Amino acid sequence: MENRQNISIAGSGSVGGGIYENVTIAGNGRIDGDLTCTSLSIAGSGSVKGNVTADTCRVAGSGHIHGSLAVREVRFSGSGQVEGDLLSSGSVKFSGSGKVAGNLVGEDEVRFSGSGKVGGSLKANKVFLSGSVTVEKGIECESMNVGGSFTVRGLINAGTLEVRLGGACEAEEIGGESVRVLRSTETNLNIFGFSLRLGGAGIHKLTTNLIEASDITLENTTAETVRGERVVIGPGCDIKTVEYSQSLSVSPEARVENQVKVE
Repeated sequence: MENRQNISIAGSGSVGGGIYENVTIAGNGRIDGDLTCTSLSIAGSGSVKGNVTADTCRVAGSGHIHGSLAVREVRFSGSGQVEGDLLSSGSVKFSGSGKVAGNLVGEDEVRFSGSGKVGGSLKANKVFLSGSVTVEKGIECESMNVGGSFTVRGLINAGTLEVRLGGACEAEEIGGESVRVLRSTETNLNIFGFSLRLGGAGIHKLTTNLIEASDITLENTTAETVRGERVVIGPGCDIKTVEYSQSLSVSPEARVENQVKVE
């Protein structure tokens, strides 16, 4: 069996790329070249000037991968950036600020908390988005749960999509088996006898060209076309055309220009 060396950079320093066992950067360190290792751990500020292949990758603080990252499991806490693709056979978790310039693929789950951006497409079994996330080339997953805001410049193709609106959300098209878009929970706050309503409507809405699914429930949604079997159009919706095959319910607080029953 190959006897791999452990590498540890404490304070400020750099080492060349290569094949190692455990790589630890504490402080301000740099790996110059492609890196293959069992684990990569960065505490403080660290970067790899190349591609990384590892079993696990942990970043607390600021981590910058200047190539692609292929791992089983990755977690960035604070600020994390990958200039190429990020490929994971397990889970991907970004908390704070996360950016992937290429495609992001997670066979298990992908979770963004805070601010996130994906320059390519996002594919995973489960996707959790909270805070504010931008995906440039679409999302494909079995289930997607959103609490916050998102911009998807492409198609969201999810088996089940659950959105609790926490800001302005936008996608070119949305498709799946079940789509539910609900207003954020409203909270009344009393200050010196005055009641303030927090959350709820406001700018918290979804804008899209097309929503197509078997079961659709919408609130605070603006769309050109909504197409489904069982459709519920709730308060705050502005829909040009709804096409349904089984049932349609429209709130008096919603606007639907055309209702079309299809066989």
